[in-house]
Amino acid sequence: MLAFTKRNPIEIAESIRNLDSELNSVEFIQHLIQYIPNETEINAFTRLSLAKEQLTPADRLVYEILQIPFYMEHLNTLKFKLIFADNCQLITEQLQLLYDACVLLYHSAHIKKLLEIILSVVNHLNSTPTHRILTLDDLSKVSELKTPKTRVPIINIVSQICRDRHPEIFDLKDNYHLIFSASKIDLNIVKYEIDQMQKEFQQIQLWIEKLDVKINLQTFLSNCREKLHEIVRLYQLTTDQYSKTISYFTQQTTTSVIFLSIFANLIQSLQIKRQN
Repeated sequence: MLAFTKRNPIEIAESIRNLDSELNSVEFIQHLIQYIPNETEINAFTRLSLAKEQLTPADRLVYEILQIPFYMEHLNTLKFKLIFADNCQLITEQLQLLYDACVLLYHSAHIKKLLEIILSVVNHLNSTPTHRILTLDDLSKVSELKTPKTRVPIINIVSQICRDRHPEIFDLKDNYHLIFSASKIDLNIVKYEIDQMQKEFQQIQLWIEKLDVKINLQTFLSNCREKLHEIVRLYQLTTDQYSKTISYFTQQTTTSVIFLSIFANLIQSLQIKRQN
């Protein structure tokens, strides 16, 4: 693990003690956390008769890290510092994507008209006189449904009606990428990632008295607090919009991945050109 750095073990340990996020990479710190010796190995290590100057570079690095008071707290705090900004950016982008996709579906007159056409076709082909309402399960299978006798795909009929009467519906094709991209994001997983960041943040707050660089760390934590507040606000905004959007279309509950995938697949299946 020393092959990728030109610094000696003493310099590396000092940068860890100072929580220096410029001199250390997240990969390097994660590697150290993974391979730092356990209590039994530490006891065996301290009983070595070799002078520290005779240790291999890797062993000397472990030795120097073990001299740092609360070295694991230092390592985990440094890891948090290194990944916090990137994690915040990723989560913010994911939430914004989900929010935009939900707003589009909720306000789209084209989506509403498309669903009306699908419902009218399904009810027309239904052998029973009772008119039904579309469920999410129905929408997820529209591209697979066929007419009972001629076995013509339902989506072909829907597409033909759109071409003849409502060609503006095909403008939805321009929004396919947004909805498809958002369908890959699970709102529940995003919530878990936010919770994990908050737990780590709170843990570091408890450690702060143990660490040597309290003043610099307090500034960093203050910035973290503000950023986490912004992310939680955006998460709540996105969750509210998702709840409003899904409840507009159905009384069923499902994940954001399933819900948005249904609409992404539906838009993709629309045929602008007549199929031969």
